[in-house]
Amino acid sequence: MIYTSDHGDYACEHGLMEKAPGICADAITRIPAIWRWPGRIAAGHVAREIVEAVDLSATLCALAGLAPLGTSDGRDLSPLLRGEPAEIHRLGVTEFAWSKSVRRGRYRYVHYPRELFAEEYPAGFGELYDLADDPWEMANRYFDPDYAGIVRELRDELLDWLVTTTRPRTALPRQPFGGRRR
Repeated sequence: MIYTSDHGDYACEHGLMEKAPGICADAITRIPAIWRWPGRIAAGHVAREIVEAVDLSATLCALAGLAPLGTSDGRDLSPLLRGEPAEIHRLGVTEFAWSKSVRRGRYRYVHYPRELFAEEYPAGFGELYDLADDPWEMANRYFDPDYAGIVRELRDELLDWLVTTTRPRTALPRQPFGGRRR
């Protein structure tokens, strides 16, 4: 038996009810995943590792003794289900039409195209949260000089992920912001 869901709405976190303007907050991306298979899955185990919803198909195929789907980017979570520590993903990546987010360890970094906030932030705008100290993501550390190294590190990791991921896709075509054409 597996109980899970898709990401949800903000439910008033940050004063928002819906997913808009984006889905890069922990309040949206953390989803339940409860697995039960007596004798095959460790009872009562809580895995804290980063996993993604795309891993569901690869894991189900592995548990059923089938080859993974050729078009799935997911990874097999079986070691975690057996109660074994394993790094399935170094990063958790959330993609939205106008932003990308990276979750690694205690940090979440959100990247926006420079032109999205060009007037308000000509040098660029982003978000960085220290989830250990700020689990509700209320204090954006992106502009804090003490966190500049972490911003650079996570931006580089996001770029590496975007370049090396096997099948990068988007459901929406690129459109200019504010009606401007390139």
